[in-house]
Amino acid sequence: SARQACTFKHCQTYTHTHTFFFFSLSLNLSLTTRTQSQHDPKPRTTMKVKGKKKQRQRRRHNAVMTAGPGAVALDPAAAAAANIAAEGGAVPAAAAAAVNTEVAQLVTSLSDSDETRRELGCSMIGGAVMDKLAVSPLLQAGVSAKLVSLLRDPAVAVRSEAAGALRNLTLSGGPVVIERLFAEDLMNHLAFALLDTQTLVGQLPVPVPPAAAGLAASTFAALENTLHLLWHLCETTAAAMAFFVASPQLLPSLVLCLQPARYPPAVLLIAGQCLQTVTEDSPSASAWFAENAAAVQGCVDLLAEAGPETTGVYRQFQVAVAGTLCNITEGQAAVAEGAALEAVVALQMAALGTFERLLAIDAAAAFVGLMPLAPHLADPADGDQAKVEASPAQAQAQQFCSLLHAQQNALECLTNLCADSDEGAGAEDNDDEDDWEDEDEQLLEGPDASAAQAAQAAQGALTGVSPAVTQAILSRGLPTMVLSKCVSVSKEVQHVCAQANSKVLREALAAFIDVQIRAMGCLSNMLQLVQLQDAPAGFVAELWNGLFALGSDPPAGADSRFFDSVTGAMWALLRVLLQTPALATALAPSTDQIRTIGQLALNAESVDTRVSAMGMLGCLGQLPQNAELLPNIGVVLFQSISTDASLLVVCEALNSVFDVFAEPVVNDTWIRLQGTPRLTALVPQLKQRAKAARAHLDPDVRSRVQETRINLPRFIKYKQAQG
Repeated sequence: SARQACTFKHCQTYTHTHTFFFFSLSLNLSLTTRTQSQHDPKPRTTMKVKGKKKQRQRRRHNAVMTAGPGAVALDPAAAAAANIAAEGGAVPAAAAAAVNTEVAQLVTSLSDSDETRRELGCSMIGGAVMDKLAVSPLLQAGVSAKLVSLLRDPAVAVRSEAAGALRNLTLSGGPVVIERLFAEDLMNHLAFALLDTQTLVGQLPVPVPPAAAGLAASTFAALENTLHLLWHLCETTAAAMAFFVASPQLLPSLVLCLQPARYPPAVLLIAGQCLQTVTEDSPSASAWFAENAAAVQGCVDLLAEAGPETTGVYRQFQVAVAGTLCNITEGQAAVAEGAALEAVVALQMAALGTFERLLAIDAAAAFVGLMPLAPHLADPADGDQAKVEASPAQAQAQQFCSLLHAQQNALECLTNLCADSDEGAGAEDNDDEDDWEDEDEQLLEGPDASAAQAAQAAQGALTGVSPAVTQAILSRGLPTMVLSKCVSVSKEVQHVCAQANSKVLREALAAFIDVQIRAMGCLSNMLQLVQLQDAPAGFVAELWNGLFALGSDPPAGADSRFFDSVTGAMWALLRVLLQTPALATALAPSTDQIRTIGQLALNAESVDTRVSAMGMLGCLGQLPQNAELLPNIGVVLFQSISTDASLLVVCEALNSVFDVFAEPVVNDTWIRLQGTPRLTALVPQLKQRAKAARAHLDPDVRSRVQETRINLPRFIKYKQAQG
């Protein structure tokens, strides 16, 4: 049937007093092993959330420059004509002349002897390139090389506007423009601008006297724009990251910016965010910190300080610093010993304290408190956003958005901290053509894997944190705090935000939903830590029904990620319950709920949702209380195997078949489903599909497909031996 929008139905009889957590499923996640049955010696992998750098939503990478008096904007019609010319089309002579005139005025201003005109030219170009139509004609006129050269301009204000214009140009032009800028030696010029501007900051008195306020403001603005450009490049291009870690000056220079007494909050925030980015998965950065104990201690001290403000930007800064500590200690808990392990634990505990203080803030209540200001947050009719931004109501709303962004980052850091640090532990990927041709026949006749392999596959312990940190996560109540971030804001608040003509309120609602999604991803990983057998009576059932009800009544503006998270969280809960038999038997999903999950498995538009739904059916089918529904579950699984266009969904459906129908006690149902002949016929089909698709699959997905191909003939052989 045609794919349907991912919504829950058949849940009207279920009520809940709390809304619970999500599990954000993606295809590029770290892998952890599942318990093996006798027929399944090849390590079985399941997905665990691993927060990604590109998933962060801290501050936008943009800079809308306000042109001063006499500014010349690139006329849209002229820009469109220039793009027609760039594509080989015919352009009227008058239009072509207009393009050349306007572009020439802008580009020529960058070489003016008057620094004010150079500054204004950069500012105007920074605004013009936000229209993608303007990028091509400006590039043809050589604007990129001129902007790069202005990063060495003697006037700090010119450097500031040039960095802002370059950031806008990279945002609007994308990878092609970035590649061109790299060819024009952008990174060396950018490094000069950063180091030289930082030298100027060092010459400013602390505190800055009123007489030097103007100079300080322009210098800090230049540093902010330069750091923002550097951060954006490091987040988006491997070449920029490689340049950064290879430079002996940039990392110490970035750490030097983490001084609240000297730098304003905006500079602190971008420096912290950039540092968090460059230390993520960077052995060179970790090695540098290992050799600079003073820098590490300085980061720890920053987490203990109250800062110039207790909310907003400074909280975001502290979370970024805590994230940096998590980055530089990632994986070390599994290999460090003695004093080294104690040092790792101390750093992770300092980061945990920051996350704990931040997540204790009730964002839902703060959102409700913002509602009386809604009439004062409406966008101005004349489009002058500066009128709104200058109001006290806008300042309070921005503080709230900063809180949400800080909680987003904190939840991502916790998600990664609770994830396995040993990624890619799944099945070995085999690209040899001959092996792929002959593998099935060899596996049907070959011996099972060794007991050592099975024992290794059964290990599912977390390696990212030490037992002491694990205990701290539980004793400090972090799972409960994260759980509280999943509660939806009231329908009244959602309605006000959706109906209000207010950009900041719409952004706040989107950020709040993102906090929910990240919280559920975090809790899905935390489920590996929590001892559910110690949970209060009825907790598991309430948790399950709360998740189901949340999927049935999502917040306004929820997208496919929201539903991916709901179904993923339900799957994560079921996997943990299967390892706790006493609790598993206490969960009694209704027939309606299981039917709805089956419908999602077959009809949900999102591949991630269908994968999670298939995994849930595999877990539910193993619960003895669902024995009567086993034939229906089997029908859904085999229908997906036969019809789903996604190879990943087919493989998860097969894995669920392996789990549900492994034991002889279900053989009557297995025979009625004609399971063995249907799977036997599938072997060559799956091999053909896997071979055709493997070049286009992500490595983790390809590994899962290969693993399923290996396990399929083994399972057939196992069932045939049962008679």
